Amino acid sequence: MVFKRNAPHVQVSPVTLGNQLGLPVRWARMTGVTLKYPCVCCGRLTMDGPPGSYEICPVCFWEDDAIQLRWPDYSGGANRPSLIEAQENYRAFGACEERSVEHVRLPEDDEPMDPSWRPIDPGRDRFEPRGVPLAEWPDDRTALYWWRYRDTGFWRRATPAGRSRRPS
Repeated sequence: MVFKRNAPHVQVSPVTLGNQLGLPVRWARMTGVTLKYPCVCCGRLTMDGPPGSYEICPVCFWEDDAIQLRWPDYSGGANRPSLIEAQENYRAFGACEERSVEHVRLPEDDEPMDPSWRPIDPGRDRFEPRGVPLAEWPDDRTALYWWRYRDTGFWRRATPAGRSRRPS
C-alpha cells in the first residue's frame, strides 16, 4: 500500500483501505487520496474504477470484466483468454495474451502490487460453475476477489463451511 497525504498522485488499494482499515470511500475523497483497484490479471494497482469498469490495464493489457472475474475460466467477452489463461500468459511473456505484448509496459513506481494479491489457484479457490449464478451479483464487486483474507459473505470460501482450515 502506498499512502502519502497531500501527494500529487497517491494510490491506496481499496482492499487494504476499505476493508482492513475500515475507512469509507468518502474519507478518501475528503483527504485527497486516490483509490486504485488491482488488475485481476497482474495484481498491480492500475485500475481507477471498481471491478466491471472495463478499463484496460497498461501493465498487462487485461480489460476489466466482471463476468470473467466471477467466472475466471470463461473465455470470450471483453478478453479472448480466460482470466486463468491470462494470468499464465502474463507470467510467461508479460501480457494477458501474446498478441498484446506490444501494448504493455513495465509498472510505474506508483503502481505497486496489491499486497495480498495472488494468481488463481484452481486447487484452492472455488468458483461457481461457468455461467451458473448461485447467488445474486454482489453490490460491491470486490467481494469477487479470490485473494482476500476475509470471508466476503459471497458464494465461495477457501474451505467449505463447517470444516476447519487446520489439519487434524
